[in-house]
Amino acid sequence: MITQAAVVLAAGKGTRMNSQTPKVLHRICGVEMVTLVVESARAASLDPIVVVVPRSDSAIRDVLKSKVAYAEQGEPLGTGHALLQAEPFLRHADEVLVLNGDVPLMSSKTLETL
Repeated sequence: MITQAAVVLAAGKGTRMNSQTPKVLHRICGVEMVTLVVESARAASLDPIVVVVPRSDSAIRDVLKSKVAYAEQGEPLGTGHALLQAEPFLRHADEVLVLNGDVPLMSSKTLETL
């Protein structure tokens, strides 16, 4: 059986949003964007789901709680570096799907097709 994992990139500051709220925590229809991404990944049977978060921010953890594993990106060194932070959680995964935490309209059916 092939093990398929997901990494959700959520460590970006979203400075262009001009908001103190992390970009992935902005709500769409009352739900945080990152929650919608995680729910789609879960509905597509991706496991584990690893969310990359900034070290200094607990707000994302407060929203997602223990639904996912967390990898911390201590210093923002780009997308590739963020993905590398999740590597310890992915050692047993055959396939890894990388998702952006601020793209909430990706359906589970689309993820399954990928």
